Amino acid sequence: MVDNATVAANCVIRSIKFKPTDTIYILNIIYPAVRKMVNHVAAESGCQIQEERLPFPLQSKEQIIEIVRNTLGSNVRLAIFDHISSGTALVLPVKELVQICHEKGVAVLIDAAHSIAHIPFSIRDIDPDYYLSNCHKWLNAPKTSAILYAKKELHETLIPPIISHGYRMGFHAGFLWPGTRNYAPFLGILTALDFLDAVGAQRIMKRNHDLVVEAAQFLARAWNTDLLASADLLGCLACIRLPSVLYESADSVSERCVEVATELFERKVEVPIKEIDKQLYVRISAHIHNQLSDYEALANAVHQLVAKCQTDVAS
Repeated sequence: MVDNATVAANCVIRSIKFKPTDTIYILNIIYPAVRKMVNHVAAESGCQIQEERLPFPLQSKEQIIEIVRNTLGSNVRLAIFDHISSGTALVLPVKELVQICHEKGVAVLIDAAHSIAHIPFSIRDIDPDYYLSNCHKWLNAPKTSAILYAKKELHETLIPPIISHGYRMGFHAGFLWPGTRNYAPFLGILTALDFLDAVGAQRIMKRNHDLVVEAAQFLARAWNTDLLASADLLGCLACIRLPSVLYESADSVSERCVEVATELFERKVEVPIKEIDKQLYVRISAHIHNQLSDYEALANAVHQLVAKCQTDVAS
């Protein structure tokens, strides 16, 4: 158990002794905090970073698989893949990506910050070298509760973020006993699991997935735009392109991203706005407290912004 996915990723990436001849393989959708970790380690060790770009919009998981299969080099020491990407809301085919990497002798870290209670999965089936996930997101456990998995033969190679009483007393002890701490968030996971079992994990995940697909398709029709990825690449998150009138004349699309989010918030709609390939997308999510009317409110708020932009242009 660790406090969050960022701590877990740090433990893995900073525990590996990279050499200048090594390469860390990433995709352009990597989580920004993890990108900074990779950049830091590369600067310290002199190792190389290979970053491959996914084309958008994506139509199938085979596109991702082929890119990795065709670009993964023999000098790669560690490959890092999201299970569910935060900024682009994609469910990656991690089982196939792990297989490709292992065929070339490459270790794999799966950053699955969003995976627990979001999609069905089995770490044993995926077979990664390292896997991490938050419990406070889709499982609804207290904040500062997350997991870090490593294959048994790798336990001794991982250095806990804080060296304390549990160091070298076993994998779990090294992470669980960093000194005085509040264990309540970890204990709260049990209650979250009880709730998940009471309602039904598969029932919740299917309902959330079906709702987000319905909502995403509804928004794309309402705005006459499109989704960043096809429905089979979605979990309970989705990115939908905003009408171009909202940003096409902006001096800075990045700054416009913040402005649109603020203007929606002023209309009582809070939703992440993402800049992807110089276009703006909304990233919606669906959980058990959401219903289609929430996304109808989003559609109407965006229509108001579009009308305002058109009025401003005309004047």
